[in-house]
Amino acid sequence: MTNSINTRLEKYIVRTASCWLWVGCKNAAGYGVLSVTLSKGYKRMIGAHRIMWQTVNGSIPEGLVLDHVCRNRGCVNPAHLEPVTQAENIRRSPLVGLERREFHRAKTHCPSGHEYTDDNTRVTKSGQRVCRACDRMRNYARYYNDHAYREKNLARRRAAHKRKQRREL
Repeated sequence: MTNSINTRLEKYIVRTASCWLWVGCKNAAGYGVLSVTLSKGYKRMIGAHRIMWQTVNGSIPEGLVLDHVCRNRGCVNPAHLEPVTQAENIRRSPLVGLERREFHRAKTHCPSGHEYTDDNTRVTKSGQRVCRACDRMRNYARYYNDHAYREKNLARRRAAHKRKQRREL
């Protein structure tokens, strides 16, 4: 890897006692990513942990993926990365062995960060927990957005009706 990539990498790493945390751009799964220009000028987002591994240890062996031994997807510490097969990576996952329902039941907060408490949680007929605070905000936005749409649509229809009446005269 070039010196410019090393400089860019260092800019987005915060070293803690154990992990090297990536504070730059992250993808939806929580892995740090960096935009890299490939041959012919193509740009591609590549995992920051993969770039760090390649910078320190060389290429990733073919057929293997990097496993975060520390279980922190935002960590780019090469000492916490181990090349393993995809099957081994899945076996090591903390989610393996948990039923889907148990996994969701173990959550203590909704995706927006509100705590699941008796006062703040509604259970649907299918058994799904719904955060009342988020539900309230969703309904508020839906009502006022639909209300604004209806008002705009009503004004448009009134104007069209007036134009039609004028033509009939």
